[in-house]
Order: sequence, then structure tokens, then C-alpha cells
Amino acid sequence: MKLQVNAISEGELIREYPIKGKSSGWCFKLTETSNGAWKVEGSDKWGRKVAMIGTNENELIELAEAEATRINEKIRAS
Repeated sequence: MKLQVNAISEGELIREYPIKGKSSGWCFKLTETSNGAWKVEGSDKWGRKVAMIGTNENELIELAEAEATRINEKIRAS
């Protein structure tokens, strides 16, 4: 059974995830969880999410962007 999911506004999305992504419709946030350890989380307006943890924040954002792009492509192909 499919559940109905309501989209949130871009303003709400950016409030929670302040880094606007290159992937269409995605925004991200970066948190230093401990000294030199990072977590990047991303979401789109439909509530789809990605998350990565590691020590290189720039690499993490790139990996999360790539995953968001893969999700977008998978959705388009369905």
C-alpha cells in the first residue's frame, strides 16, 4: 500500500537543511559530530533522505550529492 506524502515548501527544507544542493530539489546540512568527524544529511521536499559520515566534509558532500542524483535518476526511470 502506498502512503500519500505531502511535499514541504522549499523554505521549510532550507530551514532544516541550509546547504542548497546541485542535485535538483535536494538540500543538505553538515554537522561536526566530534573533532574531525563529520555527518552530512540531505533531503528533498518529498522526504527522501541521504546521510554519510566520515572525516572529509567536502568529500562527504560530494558523495551525498552523487547519491541524491542517483535517487533522482532512479525516480525518473520508474
